[in-house]
Amino acid sequence: MASDPLALPSACSALLTPYVEESWSTSPGEGASEHLILPDNCMDLIARDGDLWVTGPATVAYEVSTKGRDVSGMRFFPGALPLLLGLDARELLDSSAPLEDLGGQDAGSWSARLERARRDGTLALLIGIQRSRASRVDELAGELGWSARQLQRKLPPLLGYLSLIHI
Repeated sequence: MASDPLALPSACSALLTPYVEESWSTSPGEGASEHLILPDNCMDLIARDGDLWVTGPATVAYEVSTKGRDVSGMRFFPGALPLLLGLDARELLDSSAPLEDLGGQDAGSWSARLERARRDGTLALLIGIQRSRASRVDELAGELGWSARQLQRKLPPLLGYLSLIHI
C-alpha cells in the first residue's frame, strides 16, 4: 500500500498496512462511475462524503455508483477487518455501516485485538489462509494444523461466510 487514502490517524494507518490487500480511489470525471463488486470474502473501509464506512463481505455481485463523488478505500485481506474492529463479519454480510457505529478509529483497541489474535492463533490462521491454495476445508485444515470442524466454527465470524473458492 503506497499511502493511506482515507487520511486515518498515523497510528491507525501503520497498524492497518500489513492487512490491506489494496488501496483505491475514484474522482468525479475519472474513468467509469459504475463498478461491479464481486464476492470475495474481503471487506472495505471506505471514505465517502466525509464519512468512513465499512462494507461487509458480499455473497452476490453488485454494482456501486461513484458518479460525481470522491470515494477512496482500503480493501482488507479476508478476515482482517473483523479482527481489527472486533466484530462478527456476518453482521455486515451484504451490507455496510458507518465506522463510528462499529467502534471507530481507536488504534489502541485495534492494537490490543491484534495482540490477542497473535496469542490465540487467529492471526496465524488468517496468514495461513492467504498463503494456502487449498480448495476444501479439510485440505486447509490439514495444512494449518486445525481440524475441519475448528475451521468451520472459527472462520464464519471472520469471513462472513465459509467459501474456500474465495480464500
